[in-house]
Order: sequence, then C-alpha cells, then structure tokens
Amino acid sequence: MPRNCSEREKRYMRLACEAAFGAIGRTSPNPPVGALLVRGDAIVSTGATMACGLDHAEICAIRQADARDLNGAEMFVTLEPCCHHGKTPPCVDAIIEAGIARVYLPLCDPNPRVAGKGVAALRAAGVDVVMMPEFAPAAFDLIRPFAKYIQTGRAHVMHKSAMTLDGRTATHSGNSQWISSEHSRFIVHLLRGMVDAIVIGCGTLVADNPTLNARPDSFSREIAAYFSSGSHRRSGRDDVVLDMTLSARGSRERRSPLRIIVGLPERIDPAFNIFFDDRFLFYAEPHDLARVSSRSDTEIVRKLADAGCIVTMRGETTAERARFITTDLAARGIIYAMLEGGARTAGAFFDAGEIDEFLYIVAPKVLGDGLPTIAGTGPNAIAEALALHEVSCVFAGGDVVYHAYREPFRGGE
Repeated sequence: MPRNCSEREKRYMRLACEAAFGAIGRTSPNPPVGALLVRGDAIVSTGATMACGLDHAEICAIRQADARDLNGAEMFVTLEPCCHHGKTPPCVDAIIEAGIARVYLPLCDPNPRVAGKGVAALRAAGVDVVMMPEFAPAAFDLIRPFAKYIQTGRAHVMHKSAMTLDGRTATHSGNSQWISSEHSRFIVHLLRGMVDAIVIGCGTLVADNPTLNARPDSFSREIAAYFSSGSHRRSGRDDVVLDMTLSARGSRERRSPLRIIVGLPERIDPAFNIFFDDRFLFYAEPHDLARVSSRSDTEIVRKLADAGCIVTMRGETTAERARFITTDLAARGIIYAMLEGGARTAGAFFDAGEIDEFLYIVAPKVLGDGLPTIAGTGPNAIAEALALHEVSCVFAGGDVVYHAYREPFRGGE
C-alpha cells in the first residue's frame, strides 16, 4: 500500500519542482530537473540541471553543499538520478559517494538507459529510496518534451493560438492584432522564454513581420502583479507549469528562442524582424531552392543556405514534412517548440500527430467569418475528433486561456 507523504516531504518536493521549473528551456536536450539537499529541517543546498554537457541537478546540489552536511542527508529530486555515463558521470555514483542516506523522487526516468536502474543502484548501495507518486504528474509535466524526445527522437510541439469566440484567428484580410488581451499576451511571452524554438509559416512572416522573441518585461508591472499576486482565476487540473509560470515562482533566465520559418517567402527581406540575431532557421520545400537563381533575392538566399540557415524538407505530404521538422529539430537538440502560425502550417503538424500540447486563447469577440485556427484535413465524424487531456484554464483580461495535452500522464512513465 502506498505511503502518505508528510507535509514536510511535500514542501521540499515542491521546492525541488520550482528549481526544475527554473531550468526549463536551458537544458535541452536534457530534462530540466531540480534537487534539494536537506539535513534535519534545514535546507543545505538547491540545484538545477545546467546546459547540456554540464552538471545535472544532483551534482549542482552536492557541489554547493559543505561536505560535512552531506553524510546522512536527504535529497529531494524531481526525476530518477541517472546511472549511466553520458556527457557527464552518473549522478547515482555521486549520491552514494557523498553518503546521502535517503533519496525522495516522484518519477522514474523515461530514458530506456535509466528507467528504474538508478533506483535499483541506489538501493543496492544501501540508500533508502522513497517514491512520492502523488508528485508524479507534476514532475512529468516538467519533462514532457524530454519524454517525447527520448522515446521517439522528435521534438515536442505546443500549438499556441489566439482566437475569437467563433474560432477565428484573423479577418479575411489577415488582420489579427489584437484578438487577445494584454494579459493573455503576457502569458505567451512568459512561455516563449521557456521553449527552445518558435515555429511559424512563411505567410505569417510576410503578413505580420513578427520578432518572435520573449518580451515579458515590455508589459506593465500591473499585469505581472495581477498574476503573481494570485488575482487571476484558474480552474481544471493542478497544472504545475502554468501555475509556476504565472506566479513567478522559480527564477528564470531571460532568453529568446530559435525562430523557425516553414517555407521560403517569395522574397526574403533583410529588414525582417526575425533577423535581429543569427538564431533563425528556414525549412524550405525542395522546389524553393531549385529555383533560387530566378529569385530577386538570390544573393540573400544563397548566403543563408551556405550558412546552414536553410534546411530542405523531405516528405511527400505536408504531414510528412512536419514530421521531418520535429525529427530534424530533435537532432539539433531542440526538443520544445511553440507553433504560433498560420493555419496551414498548424494543419500540417496536426495531421502528422505532431502537436503535443495546446495553448488556446479564446477572446470574447465574434467575427462571423475569417481565418481558422487549424487548416488540416480533419476527421469526418465528431467521434473521431482529438480529445485532449489534463485540461486547465486561466481567466486573463476577459479571455479564457485553455491549456491541455494530447496524451494523458500515465503512471510509471
């Protein structure tokens, strides 16, 4: 029979989750993990996974502690410690060598190279391992992109869309600014700072000339305080990622994701806002590059191609090409992408089954007609519609922000 966690254990595991949350977006393709070392009722140190190739959370916590505080200490960690040699030595060995007496964890690593072996190694060495299954859904939310990547070799995709109450993202002319409220856009910019990449179609690039960076500091302090103070209303399941995003718990490094454009526009304008640094990538159709010499921007396209900023997609259908993109991104260490527009690009990813997470902002406005959210093939019957899981919603400046996942958490992942 599963044991009940004490309030003390819950408090420390929540702090470990906050440490893991603060690492989202800077550890890929490794998972963001948090670790807390405790002796008695005192926190000895806190650690979070660093960039790929650097220390994992457990090692960070151990190195920040005085060696005299380690022997007999307890560790709270959000994911099973690794037991294999990768770019860093096994965390299990460091835990054992430090003399840590007990390790609390909510979740086994979905990496087949670990998957329970870390727990077995700790127990074999005399370390008491305490599972905290009630924190497993929250811990899994923190590593969903890593779980998909390590199990399939493809990037995890969140589709973000702002729409009217009748499901339109823009007027017939393409005008869409602004459907959503400032409160909703603030949430989007917070989430942009957590993903590895933002994906749009080339039509959106030309129509909107977006910058595609994270700018939460450009919003008023009142909007930030509205969420951090808990003034907003939320309903649905306990959503650790959304809750920590809005409450500003867990320190976050300000960063901008890689900008990805699907397709080449008829003309690449060097004044496009996405060119504010060199972190951008075009995925082009084969015929796009075959006719480069006939383009008015031949020189620019050739320079981008020579610099590796243009990738030729493979696949016979748009869905196959969308899957090529998620596979190619994962091979580049990009495991968490936010898909922002437009409808045909979203339709390709949806048809491929490559949208794993949904963030839909519904504004109290009605257009009567206009552009849809997704332009995919779609099923023939309502019974065949994709049913989402782990649904939660936030009320933000008159909008309702829905957050949900394609797949439910399954215990034992």
